[in-house]
Amino acid sequence: MPTVPRLGAPRPKVPAGSVAVADRFCAVYPGASPGGWRLIGTTDAVMWDLERPRPALLAPGMRVRFREVGDSGDSGAGDGGAGAGRAGAS
Repeated sequence: MPTVPRLGAPRPKVPAGSVAVADRFCAVYPGASPGGWRLIGTTDAVMWDLERPRPALLAPGMRVRFREVGDSGDSGAGDGGAGAGRAGAS
């Protein structure tokens, strides 16, 4: 993955589920918050849920493969997203 610079000034609010890159990392914003990473897509996957045995869906260092989600609206249960819009992860 190439190095991607952060924004010069952070956005005041990035929506939950935004998939973003900065430096050589990729992340999903679990909740709305300020952020200076470059947004590349979105996901409907719930990144943080206190009702799960392990609240965080992903852990640091996990590898995630992104795939495009078709126009049929099938985002796949528990899929993550990236790309130029909606995508799923496997």
